Amino acid sequence: MKNQINSYKYNIKKYRMQNYNNEITLNKIIPLILDSAILHADLQKCSQDYLLKNNYIWVLSRFHITETNKIEDSFEWLSVKTWVSMIKGSFTVRLFEVTNEKNKVIAKAISLWSILNVKTREVMTIKDVLYDSDVVLHNNNLDFSIPSRLKFKPEHQLYELTARYTDLDSNKHVSTTKYIDWVLDAIDLKYHINNKIKNIKINFLKEIYYQDQIIIYCTKKENNFDFTIFNKTQNTIAANINIQFSHRKQ
Repeated sequence: MKNQINSYKYNIKKYRMQNYNNEITLNKIIPLILDSAILHADLQKCSQDYLLKNNYIWVLSRFHITETNKIEDSFEWLSVKTWVSMIKGSFTVRLFEVTNEKNKVIAKAISLWSILNVKTREVMTIKDVLYDSDVVLHNNNLDFSIPSRLKFKPEHQLYELTARYTDLDSNKHVSTTKYIDWVLDAIDLKYHINNKIKNIKINFLKEIYYQDQIIIYCTKKENNFDFTIFNKTQNTIAANINIQFSHRKQ
């Protein structure tokens, strides 16, 4: 298997990416980034469908995205470039670079993935499942370190919710983007109007399933929010999320 660097183009207007403030923010870009990972994996013959034939699935465990330049909503297109930079033991590192129509980098992201045996729930060694000696890794790390472990002490309970049908993806558990939606919904609208997301870090710890009871906790210090998504049904932490904001220029 050859690991190519590929770029995928997305029409901003088609995807209706503008938010309440009529802006494109990092959380709106994440679905495009994840889509590019799917397309790239399919091209490399290691897609989710390919793995499922042998009772394996890709699992996203850590993710970090940061805005590098202002994301102009006047553009019609964004491009997402993606590649694999590391395979080590039971995880692989995938990077992303998002550019606008003028080829200016507006965001970059790094992600940590593992392969899970759907029957035994065992985390597999990547090369034992997929790769051979022909794999080519691209060492351009975008000045990113591998996403670190986030450890928070839950302090303030914000609200409770129940995982619903529309929260689920094809793997029958809550989708990646829903975790982010849930914590952003916990922030007051006035704060969103006056501030903009600059950085998102996520540790996915446990899967959330249909009708699981969820509690959202938060600790805030200035423009830094530490969220814990606690699964009351499973009595475990499902995810820790850190979001940093910057004041919006009026």
